[in-house]
Order: sequence, then structure tokens, then C-alpha cells
Amino acid sequence: MKNKFTAITLSALAVGLIIGGAGIVSADTGDDSRPWFGRFAEKFNLDQAEVQSFMQEIHEERMAEMQDRFGDRLDTAVENGNLTEAQKNLILEKHEEMRAERQANQENWQGLSPEERREQAQEHRAEMQQWAKDNGIDLPFFAGPEGGRGFGMHRGPGFDPNQ
Repeated sequence: MKNKFTAITLSALAVGLIIGGAGIVSADTGDDSRPWFGRFAEKFNLDQAEVQSFMQEIHEERMAEMQDRFGDRLDTAVENGNLTEAQKNLILEKHEEMRAERQANQENWQGLSPEERREQAQEHRAEMQQWAKDNGIDLPFFAGPEGGRGFGMHRGPGFDPNQ
């Protein structure tokens, strides 16, 4: 009975977080930087490590799904003649480079003031605009897995591969 309750509780939590769009940071800092995990585990008498592991698994699945959708949209853009295969590959390489950079700089970013973050975002935006121009790529094609959040360009409609 307890296992059934635990499975239902964890499933409901996972669905709620996914539907609610809650993001989970994938960097492991070695400490409990997400105190709600501890509170949740304690309240439902669960092992905190198991809860964290479960949530990490859900996060990784969601990220893989988003990456697949991003790749599918790029494939469609190539099929429709809006991107070349070389441009698609450049976008995928840049996307991975930025993901790795974002993970490596996460702690530094969190230590910045709102003004410093804004300045960094503006610099990054200018760099990306120049990169896109240099490679003959329209910025909407680099919108990222979830529409307009690919590289800090705020939430926008992303790109329509059919246009």
C-alpha cells in the first residue's frame, strides 16, 4: 500500500512539474540547493536521494523530447528550403556549445546582479546576432527547443519551418 501511495505521489508530482513548466537545474552542486526536495521527501517519508534521482530522470527525459522537437523543426526547415543542411548543422553545434557554456557558467550567472545579468544577456544577444549574420541564418531558426528561449531572446514565437 505504501509503495502504491509513493508511486502515485511521485507520478502526480512529476506530472504537475512538467505541466507547470517547472525547470530543474541539472548541475549537481553536491549540496541540497533545492530544499523543497528535502521537505517533500521528509513529508512523505521518502528517501531524498531517490526523489532527486527520480526528478533528474524526468528532467532528462523532457530535455531529450525538447531536443528532438528542435531537430525535427530544423529538418522541416531544410526540407522546405529555408535552411541548408550545413546551416542546420551549424545551429545544432552552436546550440550544444551554448548548452555546455550555460552549465559551466551557471554559478557565475547566479552571482550577478539583475543589471549585470541584463548586460550579459545584451552582449550575448549581440554576439548571436553577429554569428547568425555571419552564417546567413535568420535568428528565428535558432529559437531553441521551446520556441523563443533558445539563447536569451525572451519568449517569442520561435520559428515556423514552413515559412
